[in-house]
Amino acid sequence: MPVERHQGSHRHIHRPQFCSTAEVRQVDDEAGRDHVGADLAQQSYRAFRGAAGGDEIVDQDDALARFFEMLPADLRSKLDYTPESIDALEGWILSRYPSIEAIKAADQSRIVDGMARYVGETFRKNAGGQWDIDLDNPMAAFFGIPILTGFRSEICPLALVTASTDRRTGKFIRTVLENNLRRPKVDLGGRH
Repeated sequence: MPVERHQGSHRHIHRPQFCSTAEVRQVDDEAGRDHVGADLAQQSYRAFRGAAGGDEIVDQDDALARFFEMLPADLRSKLDYTPESIDALEGWILSRYPSIEAIKAADQSRIVDGMARYVGETFRKNAGGQWDIDLDNPMAAFFGIPILTGFRSEICPLALVTASTDRRTGKFIRTVLENNLRRPKVDLGGRH
């Protein structure tokens, strides 16, 4: 999978590898809520770091196919990359994970990775943006974690998935998506 080198310490990726989140504050800002705390981010980074190395990009299509195979058929049939499908996924997340601690369990990393990939692709297909990853600056908020750029602020799909277990509204992720659909897009400065 190609990784393109651009200005600074960012690499644009055309198909992401999800690891985890380095910070949850952006999620809270997008949803208009208070900061959940960076402890989840640090634990998630370690728990969800895939077997692949930081520079290796895992094929998105195959990873999503494996994710869909793990889901119950009734949920799978509702996941069509529409904003409405996010509600179905979030409802399932809330029924499966009673807390942030439950979703952070190491044995859940593959399914959480799939949820984050699905959320990210749903955002991208509906609101635009592009995948990006910073692999060079360990001080970056989302170091080594796929994010979507082209919005008012970076969107980390993994942070949205894990934060939804704290919010417990059933519409947290979709609200962030709809808020971004209403906002003007950010010029990516000619980066593709």
